[in-house]
Amino acid sequence: MTERIPPIPPHERVGEIAELLGTCQGEGALQAAYRDRPPLNVQATLVRNPALFRPCTAYAQYLTNGLLSARDRELAVLRTAVRCRSPYEWAHHYQAAIAAGVSAAEVDDLGKGIGDWDPHEQALLDAVDQLHTASTITDETWRLLHAHYSEAELIELVMLVGQYHAVAYLLNTMGTQADEWLPPTPPLPS
Repeated sequence: MTERIPPIPPHERVGEIAELLGTCQGEGALQAAYRDRPPLNVQATLVRNPALFRPCTAYAQYLTNGLLSARDRELAVLRTAVRCRSPYEWAHHYQAAIAAGVSAAEVDDLGKGIGDWDPHEQALLDAVDQLHTASTITDETWRLLHAHYSEAELIELVMLVGQYHAVAYLLNTMGTQADEWLPPTPPLPS
């Protein structure tokens, strides 16, 4: 897809824009991996709306360092990327998933909707699929999730999936391209 609204080019990242983009260097594993990189294309696109950028970035930073384990978070985000057909999310979170201990074979299985997952991981993936198709989680899946996660983690899971749906809408609609410095990743499964 062609970029409809491109990231702000580096020479225009001055003043308030530069200050806002500087806030993206928060704490946490994902931010640490990107610390010596320029702002992500998603950030440099969203910053075209500074008033929206501020709360969206704070929310995303919280979810990146929230209650869910890094592995569970990245499984949920990658499955969301598959369901939303978001190549940008897939490329970025492929790397994050590998860093969180998800194997390349597991990522491949995740993209195909198959795999030999732990019961709580299968329930997590089922929850992502159910949220995508029905905007809710079935009672059976909820029961399986509740056996593993606290109430606070369950709330976070639902909000995480919703956040990455919203980000996929932005990325896909704007035609935001994956950042050039990313290591090569397998394409988004079809």
